Amino acid sequence: MKLLARTLGAALLVLLLGAPGARAKVTAAEVWQVMTDFYAAQGRSLTSAGQRQEGDTLIITGARFGAPREVALLRMEVPELRLRELGDGRVEISASDRITATVKSPVDGRYAAGTRLDLTKTGGKAIVSGSTGDMAFDFDAPEMTVATSASQMAGRTLPVRVTVTLTEGKGKVRITGTSTFTADTAADFATLRFDVTGTGNDAGDAEAPVHVTGTLNGVKHTRGLLLPAGTSPEDMPAALAAGYKEESRLRFASGNVNADIRDGADISNLQAGLADGEVSAVLGRDGVVLALRTGASHAVLQMPELPVPAEAGFAETRLSLSMPVAPETEAKPFATLFKLSDLTLSEGVWAMFDPTADLPRDPMTAIVDVSGRMRLYGSLLAEADEEGGKLPAEVEAVSLNELRLSALGAEVTGKGAATIDGSSGQPVPIGTADVDMKGLGGLIGKLADMGLLPQEQAMGLRMSLALFTVPTGEDSAKSRIESDAEGNVRVNGQVLYKFPKAGSDP
Repeated sequence: MKLLARTLGAALLVLLLGAPGARAKVTAAEVWQVMTDFYAAQGRSLTSAGQRQEGDTLIITGARFGAPREVALLRMEVPELRLRELGDGRVEISASDRITATVKSPVDGRYAAGTRLDLTKTGGKAIVSGSTGDMAFDFDAPEMTVATSASQMAGRTLPVRVTVTLTEGKGKVRITGTSTFTADTAADFATLRFDVTGTGNDAGDAEAPVHVTGTLNGVKHTRGLLLPAGTSPEDMPAALAAGYKEESRLRFASGNVNADIRDGADISNLQAGLADGEVSAVLGRDGVVLALRTGASHAVLQMPELPVPAEAGFAETRLSLSMPVAPETEAKPFATLFKLSDLTLSEGVWAMFDPTADLPRDPMTAIVDVSGRMRLYGSLLAEADEEGGKLPAEVEAVSLNELRLSALGAEVTGKGAATIDGSSGQPVPIGTADVDMKGLGGLIGKLADMGLLPQEQAMGLRMSLALFTVPTGEDSAKSRIESDAEGNVRVNGQVLYKFPKAGSDP
């Protein structure tokens, strides 16, 4: 995903739409020269097999784009690239409707995984306007399809094919600067369709054992890039130190997924309807932020083993992660969030394991929200060291902002915070956490009575609750966990564990 979104995506946009530094009132030859100089400054290459001038159009044959180090080895070839002077201070850029590329990813220090990408498009062009230092590329892309082929891993052909199609694309790329560049992209597509087929063997089966298709509607993509002078994404740690920053966001209004899994004559099918969603990423000097969100969605699973279709829905899902990526003298913030709100199951699903309706049908929710401060002693984006690639890091503080698990009539909530003392050489948390529990005793009893939980396990759980909690009401309890500077871990005042001192046996 990161490779296609950054390396290949940037290559396709520039080759199809133009390149920074091209001036609106220049010749086509000058535009091509600026394009090649721009890539050379980034440690990349843009060459051609031949060039010829036909009237107001410079025709480039066999244009080759190369990115040797960033994420993976990329080679892309455009049979023909046309740069036509419109006579009004603008330049029109268009490319062949068929473009090929090869991508090889490093595995264990060598390029052991790779695939071929075949790009097929219908029409499409970019109109370049503006002036040196502030240039806009207005583009349209009626339809573009990228398909994988000859995918390999460790010398073996992978039995999978992936096809992605974008339709009715329009947008603008604006690039400013002559040494320090900023590039802002905004693009809209009517649909993004995908097709993933698992062929089952190297030769490919007529009836694929796995076939996944789907569509995202109302796709909007935005991207911002700041590239300081004298830096290159090929050396990301140095670029970040100089102020490099990249922001990307992909949003969609709705979508659907259909998956068929074949096992002999049996076929299982999953259909999902997706509400609005968003995927975003930010990379800069302060760290990286990744986020995924979807709105209310619904899925139906049909399997030969199930007497009725299994249906599930949820109100919202969120997944996010933020953390530093470069070594600093002081600790920097980090955070992670997982949220699944109001998960519901159909009556047909409930009837399979709870036909007498002993368990509550209330919507289920899971939330885990953690933040803190951490310090890195090496860059996340640098190459791994020779001793296994382990990244030295130190967490100085951590907070459990919210814990909530609610299902089957029971609920667990919690909050807490701790600092991490590493002065003795052994990290020791110092802080507290409070946990509240409701309905757990009743849930354990119901599961045991239904035969879903063995009686001996139910008894063990009840004993654990009695040991680690303090009753606060009918089928409700709480627990306070404390850890002090001496390494003592107390649960409700009773020492249950002691962190070993540095150099001592645990």
